[in-house]
Amino acid sequence: MLTVHIKKRLSHFMLNVQFTIKKEIAVLFGPSGSGKTTILNCIAGLSKMNDGCIKLNDRILNQNGKVLIPVQERKIGYLFQDYALFPHKTVWENIVYGMKQEKFTRNLVDELNLTHLLNQYPHEISGGEKQRTALIRALATEPEILLLDEPFSALDAKTKQTSYEQLLRMQKRWKIPIILVTHNLEEVNLLADKVFYIENGVLVEN
Repeated sequence: MLTVHIKKRLSHFMLNVQFTIKKEIAVLFGPSGSGKTTILNCIAGLSKMNDGCIKLNDRILNQNGKVLIPVQERKIGYLFQDYALFPHKTVWENIVYGMKQEKFTRNLVDELNLTHLLNQYPHEISGGEKQRTALIRALATEPEILLLDEPFSALDAKTKQTSYEQLLRMQKRWKIPIILVTHNLEEVNLLADKVFYIENGVLVEN
């Protein structure tokens, strides 16, 4: 379970959100610039809070805005919008960054059909293949929660549909909380167990 209370001063407003999610897919939905990615960054420990508390299962990550557990010890998988792959590393070298167990990771590679691409470099593979590489890299750390920042926005319609199915299958299997940031209403309808609509830094009843 993830419990979040974030207060953070942004350029045009105060981000002030409070929510809890269990082993489900929660979607952060709303206009650009409303604070959605900042929420992910605060949970991941990449952005400092002014006040609040973040608790993941039995561990308090932030208390009164102060970092108690650093980024690398949070057990959080993060799939960035641009995938953030290392351009000078092969697909496999990207995947094993932070890997806990090779057998588990190779099973993910097989399941997501990337075995034939392991020696390729990011510039040699498609957008969908980059997205799967980044997803496997995040899951290979065996996280307690997965954060996804618009991971499907650059994909074509067919690849998106495949990616939706893969995400739902992964969530059903691993049963960890997933937070997805999106502007796509179709993704909300297809993927969300819970929806948080955010506007100007606050949760809005929708």
